[in-house]
Amino acid sequence: MFGFILLWAIFGPKAKEIDITDINFSTTSSSQLYFKNIRAYFYDIEERTDASYNLYRLKARKKSDSLPVQAVIIQNWRFDESYVLFENKKNEPLEKFQFTAILGDSSNQIQCDSYSTQSHYFTAAKLYFHLSNEDSLLFNGAPLDIQSKTALKTSLKDYFKLVGKLR
Repeated sequence: MFGFILLWAIFGPKAKEIDITDINFSTTSSSQLYFKNIRAYFYDIEERTDASYNLYRLKARKKSDSLPVQAVIIQNWRFDESYVLFENKKNEPLEKFQFTAILGDSSNQIQCDSYSTQSHYFTAAKLYFHLSNEDSLLFNGAPLDIQSKTALKTSLKDYFKLVGKLR
């Protein structure tokens, strides 16, 4: 039995990679139900009924003032869509920012030059790839600590599950 489990873990299906070329903000009722019943507990929820959306900010961010950036999940319940946007620690939206992934002797720049859902989506997808590989990361030139990386990875993973990019 143990051998079967070991073989399944090694050769079984791998996690679905995020296709960053295919932007899809729509959510299914099952992914919304999973998020609201299982994952929303870990988030502070700001309800904006005037704009027909809810903001989800990870509760873990409150434990430290050192988190320079956070990923916010915006759920537009009127259109069954969700977006991811980046904010600073004062919950102010970020427009222009840069992550740098350190890959041995080289680095990979992840730049966001506008405050649009598409540009933040592309930034989130590229960043999630590096977070999943546990690469060293810089945010606007400053290194991200373990807590910051964990909070970002958790929020982005939940977001990409919500929009059907991860299982």
